[in-house]
Amino acid sequence: MRSPPAARTPVHHHPGTGRPRDTAADFQRGAGRVLLVAAGTCDVVLAALLGLFPATLFGWLGMGVPGKPGVWRLIAVVVGMFGLLYLHAARRERARPILAAGLAGKVFALAAWLTAAHHDREIARMFPLVALSSLVWWVPFAARVLAGTRIAGRVRAATPWVCAGLHGAAGFAMALVLRGGTEAEPSPAARMAYVAAHAAAWRAGFAVWMAAGMSVLALYAWWASALPRARLAVAAVVIAGAGLACDLAGESLYAGWLPLLTGDAAAFDYLQRVGTVLTSVFANGFYTLAGIVLTLGTPGLPRRVRTLAWVVWAAGIALSVCAAIGWATGLVATSGVLFPALVLVALLLPRALR
Repeated sequence: MRSPPAARTPVHHHPGTGRPRDTAADFQRGAGRVLLVAAGTCDVVLAALLGLFPATLFGWLGMGVPGKPGVWRLIAVVVGMFGLLYLHAARRERARPILAAGLAGKVFALAAWLTAAHHDREIARMFPLVALSSLVWWVPFAARVLAGTRIAGRVRAATPWVCAGLHGAAGFAMALVLRGGTEAEPSPAARMAYVAAHAAAWRAGFAVWMAAGMSVLALYAWWASALPRARLAVAAVVIAGAGLACDLAGESLYAGWLPLLTGDAAAFDYLQRVGTVLTSVFANGFYTLAGIVLTLGTPGLPRRVRTLAWVVWAAGIALSVCAAIGWATGLVATSGVLFPALVLVALLLPRALR
């Protein structure tokens, strides 16, 4: 049985020279530089907050400084050093060792947080910080580390199928596990009671949704590598990356904070609204915009795939509008169109981009 086809690698020519230009390679270089600059900037800012203003940073998370301040200053030095290394590596072609070390550190950060949160429920409040400093970078760092290796081709070929599978799983999680605690349930008291009674399942369900969000960035990067214009491809991936940051921030609030607020109706309702704005307005809006850029930038897309893609983007726009005005029924209805159509697009793209 043949393995799924990877996205084609477009090759054009430099204007006026006749020399072939590998636009996929141009995309990889451009995206790599943007990744390193963004990661470096974020780590330097985080290091400054941890080292100089830890009480302010943890105050934003609704908690005091856990442990000893000296420990956080040491962590700040390490994070800051990595940030400076990323910024330095943005000017070089070979950044794989730095990114590999950075990826290992970000995986360790999540593992350390999970261990601490298991023993102290208040540590769960740090999840948004962990999501934005660790999880959001896993996919782009891993892609850069694996680039040019044999396993990279297999990962690229599997990307659309993994994205489709994760979104299918996320849909089932929403219908079977999460729905009772979301705004699809009109009663705030019922939502709080549901989350309190099913806290572990609630968090597991949103773990699936976070993985699905990460797979969207991977799908878009895979699709972008087939575009004939490298700058347009980089722009689409940057927009999708902004969407993932908003997505993980909102879902980490759902998973990390809401189970701790089931005794405070006002705080629960407010935080759930913040999470909805982050995920359904901003994240979905960025994903939709990135998808529109990719669709417009792929001139050879078959008509049925292009039509289905526009169904996804139209539903995405409608979903963002419904979330912005707080119309829960519209959120449910547009989601029912958006996610099945997105799964179909992901399944059709491998053949469409051959």
